[in-house]
Amino acid sequence: GGLYFEKIFTIKVLPAYLPSTGLVGWWPFNGNAKDESGYGRDGLVNEAVLTTDRTGASAKAYAFDGVNDNILVNGITQTSFEVDYAVSAWVLFNNFNNDYPSIVEGQNGTIYILGSGPAYGSNSNKILMLQGIYNNPSQRRVDNIISNVITTGEFHHVLLTKTGVTVDLY
Repeated sequence: GGLYFEKIFTIKVLPAYLPSTGLVGWWPFNGNAKDESGYGRDGLVNEAVLTTDRTGASAKAYAFDGVNDNILVNGITQTSFEVDYAVSAWVLFNNFNNDYPSIVEGQNGTIYILGSGPAYGSNSNKILMLQGIYNNPSQRRVDNIISNVITTGEFHHVLLTKTGVTVDLY
């Protein structure tokens, strides 16, 4: 006799369309908000509910009430947004009744990618991006990069890239 030990490894195979370097996290919403990149930046769901995604697959997207629902992801800090980066998401707005419906909102005002509601007047029903301290314009590094008008009730792909000092919103 003797002892036999076996170590089991889990290998994460990411889709080919994800970048091979520089990936911070990947949340495909496979019935949860787990980070499937292997970096362990799982999302903590606060009152958001699973719903059908843009392809009709159930439990592959989250619905937010526009008031207090969110998914909190730890481990992404202000310095994450001081280097080159990209943020990509599919979004659907049912309405723009809320003045500031967030898509991505960093802690302590690090970054905001949000919809623009009635408070924005002629710029309402668009996607905008702010980087810096939202309530202090003198501390913003990027201000009001605004998209085309967003149609409610339809999915839209939002892609924001930052390379050096150039920030683009698609």
